[in-house]
Amino acid sequence: LELRLWAMKRSGQHAIIDWITAHTQGPILHVNNPLYERDRRFYHNVTPLLAKTDGSDDRWINKSLYIFNVEDGDLTKHPKLIEKNLPIRKRVPCLKCGPSERVVDILVVRDPANLWASRIRVVDQQKKNSKEWLGAGALQKYRHYLREILNQTNYLGHERVIVHFDRWTAEEACRLEIGTHLGLTGAFQEQYEKISQFGGGSSFDLKRFNGKGSEMKVLERWKYYRNDRRYLELLKNKELTELSNQIFGKIIN
Repeated sequence: LELRLWAMKRSGQHAIIDWITAHTQGPILHVNNPLYERDRRFYHNVTPLLAKTDGSDDRWINKSLYIFNVEDGDLTKHPKLIEKNLPIRKRVPCLKCGPSERVVDILVVRDPANLWASRIRVVDQQKKNSKEWLGAGALQKYRHYLREILNQTNYLGHERVIVHFDRWTAEEACRLEIGTHLGLTGAFQEQYEKISQFGGGSSFDLKRFNGKGSEMKVLERWKYYRNDRRYLELLKNKELTELSNQIFGKIIN
């Protein structure tokens, strides 16, 4: 199984990746955000195999699951580069690693009210580049994601699974549907309490809720920034509001 996970940063994708890998049997290879991480590779449950690689390209090891996540990716070009077996950035090897029995594009989306609150929090607390995280380019990428969900575009050419982070967090039925579709094992419908080691944890709580992740108020981040000028400017975008209303209902007031 090959999972290609697409998400804007702070969409909860690392929690979902950890949930998937925790309910997958056999060797797993996870390539974390090659747009940023410069080809850092992380393994799960493959210690017996590592000794056999002799420093060769680890992508070619037989595995039960190969998963990579592209964060803040450009849906208009990055999926095409992957299909053509081309690198999506300089000095990063191609992401294809041989034939997979099944390839699934997972598009993780978070509602705009909480997504932009979390991204503003990162800019303020971690001194990230404001233009990169909150600028017109980031807003345009997010709109591309929403259009893809609404089938207005078809940039992701494989079997496609949409994961609404808010529903995945709150609804057992949502986790059951996704887990069953992907063929996960164990009690995958239960809430996942672990805080991912990737991404620094929550923008607001860091890793303080590790082991009790369901207690985090991930659906209420908007309250911290409801009067913030940057936040209001992002949410007043007309196209964003129209797309969001079709997917999440009317949450922007």
